Amino acid sequence: MTQLWNQLVESLSRDRPFAMVTVVETTGSAPQSPGARMLVYEDGSIVGTVGGGAVEHRLIREGREVLDDGRPRLLTFDLAKDVGMICGGRMVAFVEPMLSSFHVVIFGCGHVCRALAPLLVGLDFRVTVVDDRPEWADSSAFPSSVRVVCGPLRDYWGTLARLDRTAVLAMTRSHAFDYELLEHFVTTSVPYVGIMASRSKAAQFRERLAAAGIPREQVDRVRMPVGIPIGGSSVAEIAVSIAAQLVERRACGFAPEASA
Repeated sequence: MTQLWNQLVESLSRDRPFAMVTVVETTGSAPQSPGARMLVYEDGSIVGTVGGGAVEHRLIREGREVLDDGRPRLLTFDLAKDVGMICGGRMVAFVEPMLSSFHVVIFGCGHVCRALAPLLVGLDFRVTVVDDRPEWADSSAFPSSVRVVCGPLRDYWGTLARLDRTAVLAMTRSHAFDYELLEHFVTTSVPYVGIMASRSKAAQFRERLAAAGIPREQVDRVRMPVGIPIGGSSVAEIAVSIAAQLVERRACGFAPEASA
């Protein structure tokens, strides 16, 4: 069990998704007792055991499916009828996803970024901020849990993993770089791309993307201007509007939605 808990802590610290399988009830002859646990990773590798054999093989499959759909499930097996184990008995197992925190990457550490990052941390997002200006990429201006990266912005975006669980926000000092960043991410599996923009800037960016041959459905999923319209224009109000939009989209599983 020590190995399992150590691996669990390491996986959480590295944001590596896994499913936790826990035996919650057994009757008759069963290969494990209640409380037995197993971690299942996306590649099918495991740590721990819930008894081996056919029932464990089935639960590994269930664990991988849980990681795909994000929905926990309570499963009951008649070990003889359902999985063909001659020991008979009955087992109930709970399979729950332990997914990595959704990662928000903010390019540009200006005033809105500094107001937004603490809000996102409090809303259970993992946050990284990136700027090539040392005076703005200042870790003392952000909560300790925010990762602050100082360096060329292009260098950082190539290091991103799990794009399907990453949101990208562009609020740099350069319209040219905002567009470059947008053009790069709009065709990736990143489910949310938001651009700090006026409506005229947003219209120009859409025209440029269309001229570059980017399909309309990919352009439409960009949040540009970013944020929910709440009627405020201060730095703090803009940060609240962006945080609210990210919470809304997360609650919807970041399903595609046309830009406002």
